[in-house]
Amino acid sequence: MDYAMSLKRKDIVRSGWQRVIRRTDKYYLYDDRIVGYLRMLEVTTPLYKNYRYEAICIADTNYTWFQIGLKDKHYWITAMYDNHDTLVQIYFDVSNYNYVSYDAYFEDLYLDVVLLPNNEIYILDEDELEEAYINHDITDEQYILAKNTCEEIVDMCTKNSCGIINYVNEEYRKLKEDVYENY
Repeated sequence: MDYAMSLKRKDIVRSGWQRVIRRTDKYYLYDDRIVGYLRMLEVTTPLYKNYRYEAICIADTNYTWFQIGLKDKHYWITAMYDNHDTLVQIYFDVSNYNYVSYDAYFEDLYLDVVLLPNNEIYILDEDELEEAYINHDITDEQYILAKNTCEEIVDMCTKNSCGIINYVNEEYRKLKEDVYENY
């Protein structure tokens, strides 16, 4: 069985996402990463995620998803900004592989980690990882990789959430400056 074929591929342009009716996007390829943004000009309906006792809007008209795909890491970062360019959350998709090129994508290993601006950390979709493992949709090695990568991200967020937030905000600011300079 080809386990990689059973993993979901998510591309940087989020091409299969039907919630976004009108969009603008821009991507820059570097030696070690790809960075880009997806600005939602019109959506069918807003997207909310519940964390503890609060529903947080993560996608709506004029929201921006800023993405960083790192070549040698097993996670893909998406920082979500509201219509006032305020950071809403940083979302780490645990990945089997990041393909960093102009048609960039990652192979999703089910687990996700969310870092909120108030430094709260959430691990999502542990049940999906367990189900994929039980159903032999992933190998033992992929299961261990997912668990270890999740632990690495949580540790990184616990020890340096402010640094991560500052890094993402700075990369986002630089990308926006590059975009505005080129128009």
